[in-house]
Amino acid sequence: MLVLAVSCSYVSAADLSETTSPAGIWGTRESQFYTPQRFQLDLELNNVSDFVTDNSLIRRREASIAGSAFHWGPDLGVSTMQQPGIKGTFWFDGINAVQLQFSYFALYGSSFLTSPATFNGDVLAPGQNISTSGTTWFSVGLFYQRRITPWLDQYTGNLPDLLRHWDVRPLVGLEFVYLDFKINNGHPRLISGNLDAEGRWNDQELPVPTIGVELQRRLAEHFALQISAQGNWINKWNSLRSEGGTVYLSQSGFQTHWRIYYLDAALMGLRPFLGMVYYYFRQAETSSEIGNLARMQAFGPEVGLNFSFNL
Repeated sequence: MLVLAVSCSYVSAADLSETTSPAGIWGTRESQFYTPQRFQLDLELNNVSDFVTDNSLIRRREASIAGSAFHWGPDLGVSTMQQPGIKGTFWFDGINAVQLQFSYFALYGSSFLTSPATFNGDVLAPGQNISTSGTTWFSVGLFYQRRITPWLDQYTGNLPDLLRHWDVRPLVGLEFVYLDFKINNGHPRLISGNLDAEGRWNDQELPVPTIGVELQRRLAEHFALQISAQGNWINKWNSLRSEGGTVYLSQSGFQTHWRIYYLDAALMGLRPFLGMVYYYFRQAETSSEIGNLARMQAFGPEVGLNFSFNL
């Protein structure tokens, strides 16, 4: 299932005047997509319809009670999910920007439990449907972004055309993932336990240093290609929490987007796009008392809308 986010754009008189005057090699207002202006704000709404791979799982151990590995698709019925998001980029000038990213993970589905399973010290009774109802999962990132195209242009003049005319924008910042996972809203039918079938991975989460890059290039008069990738990795960082001793956080993540944008001056700065996305996330928390693991790998089509205006 695809969900298309739709919004609108504000156009000032100064913006309208740009449509009647040259604006570089790309002409008119579409040039803002490649060469941002001072105090330009780029907003982007998108949704990814993810197909979850079978090796994606979640597990939570409490004290001496080992946790069962619940695979998102086979065991929880989450073989697909929706991943809506929003991104805002504010340009201080044509080179430097600050970017805010937000993604939400909407999990749907259920599965029939045929044998006892354990989670967070609880023993779930067989013969019931279990689901991820009540789970809250989102990520938020804050980044510094810089266009290095003007610098690169000094050294790419003799390269083949395929390697030229790319707009290159590295970014660096912090990402925080909030995952409050629940089975049946935290209250499935139990054989034993304390009715707390919940895993608050966010309790041990930290803002994780993240790097990335965006590359975009004109394909034809009204079409542009954008390729982006970003990722992070930390290993056994002190989470500043204690549960049976210090809880150590290990985390890694990676995502890449391949998009085709449609650019037309008649759309007044609105730029619809279609693409494909690959997403990977892994979070592990360990101490003498707990051993928790959440892993998600997914891919799927993406739709969305990008637009710009000057503040």
